[in-house]
Amino acid sequence: MVYVRVRNRLSNCISAAKITFDLEFYPPIYLAKNAVLKLCDKDLNFGELFDLDLATSQIFDQSINKVLLSDLDITYYVTEADANNGTNVGKITSPYPTSAGNVYVYARFQSKTYGCYSVAPINLLSYFPAKARNSIIQICDNNVDGFYDVNLMDYTAQMVQIPSSENVFTFYLNQADIGVSGKEIQNPSNFILNPYTSKIWVYVENLKDCGSSAEVNFVNGTQLSLSQNQFNKEFCDTGNDNKETISLTDFETTFSNSSYTYEYFETYQDMTSSQNKIPTPSSYLFDAAKGITKFYVKVSQNGFCPNYFTIDVVLKKTPMIEIQNYYYCKNDEIGLEIRPNFTGLNVVYYKWEYPDGSISEGANKDFISGVKQIGTYKLTLTNSLNCDYTATFKVINIDTPEITALRGQNDYYDVIATGIAGRKILYSMDMINWQESNRFGNLKPGDYTFYVRYSDSDCRGDMRMGRIFSIINTLTPNGDGINDYWKLSGLDVFPESSTLQIFDKFGNLVYKQLSNTEFIWDGKFNGRNVTTDAYWYLINAADGRIYNGWILLKNRN
Repeated sequence: MVYVRVRNRLSNCISAAKITFDLEFYPPIYLAKNAVLKLCDKDLNFGELFDLDLATSQIFDQSINKVLLSDLDITYYVTEADANNGTNVGKITSPYPTSAGNVYVYARFQSKTYGCYSVAPINLLSYFPAKARNSIIQICDNNVDGFYDVNLMDYTAQMVQIPSSENVFTFYLNQADIGVSGKEIQNPSNFILNPYTSKIWVYVENLKDCGSSAEVNFVNGTQLSLSQNQFNKEFCDTGNDNKETISLTDFETTFSNSSYTYEYFETYQDMTSSQNKIPTPSSYLFDAAKGITKFYVKVSQNGFCPNYFTIDVVLKKTPMIEIQNYYYCKNDEIGLEIRPNFTGLNVVYYKWEYPDGSISEGANKDFISGVKQIGTYKLTLTNSLNCDYTATFKVINIDTPEITALRGQNDYYDVIATGIAGRKILYSMDMINWQESNRFGNLKPGDYTFYVRYSDSDCRGDMRMGRIFSIINTLTPNGDGINDYWKLSGLDVFPESSTLQIFDKFGNLVYKQLSNTEFIWDGKFNGRNVTTDAYWYLINAADGRIYNGWILLKNRN
């Protein structure tokens, strides 16, 4: 609804009125803008008659339009402007003749009921027939399966004069079969030649029936020459579990050609089918349970047909052995004999490594004896298959009690020892007679050796030596060679030094000595003879005992 105001120019009188509109919207016409019509220009003159009505199905889609196709008038024009004007100017009829290879005309779709319209272009293309040409393909047994297979589609660029993405290639075994339905080669991307085929035919077209044919000739390529086609590889089964990570690539160095490429397969069928390639042949997990012992290696080089070689793998047993730890009684003078059981291992060489790094080895060194060294040992075995295995074991001291001290006085010793709680300790002075008591009494002057062991073991601990002293108490330093010195020897039985002190009757220190061998006094104080008298000695032995007594010293005075 709108309002209209009217004024008279002469009188300036004004009048107003209301106008009411009833608006009705008609459905639009949706058209595609990419219609193309193609014809083969067999006469090579660009003069083709195009049936423009064939473009309707490309331009108009009834599923997106409310206006029915039957309600539309379709007319054609030379230019888009003419089509929008909708007059007879530039109007053309179908079929429409062209004089160029690439022409555009325009279609006007107008509703018979409402008069609404839309315009869309039609591209008219004239094609010269595709020109095939004779070609030669060098063929190889690419899958090294004894058959020549070729992907014909890899060579199409050389089969046509002008390559184009619109070219379609169809191949035939016989020239007479060209154009006969069902006679075409069904799988040109994997064409396998029989031994008697040296030539086939190709038909190239860029439109239906718009093409030509030519010969495709085959010549045999040169196969890559390998100096060796079979290898053997033996591996030691380090775990004797029929599994081993091995390298299959070691033989690549045999050919010394960096331009070679290698592909590894578990079976011949996999190689000829180019499937299931081994992804990491340099660290391949060999499993005897799979039953695969022969491997296939395809070798390729640009300019040559591929070849292959095989690898036969043998997994050899390793002389595995487990050696238990040995226990050594540290005071055993003979030492251990270590003689493991090597039955069934086919050992041909033995190498023993001691804890200190020393080596004992040889073909007959199947045992070692006199072993006293504590620590970790290594034994490396080599069998008749040249496989090695190294076992480790330890020689360990048997637990024994330890004498920590000797305590006593003039005629007895108490042996102080420590050990594992709950295990009874026995004591002895001769390793023949053993007693539960740690005291040895009524001992006469002399040297004694004490031993300990557990009651449930024959292995003794380290010995400890002691001495019961016989102390003289007379000193006559007159130079006659008799009792000129006061001596007490045998201090070397103690691990530490003992102390001697000598006092006069007034308590004055006249002599002191620290020694771990013997005490000796010449009866002098500060280099001068002391007077005839009684002197007192005090001995602190290294084993903790204390001796005291008197010495009668007589000089010439």
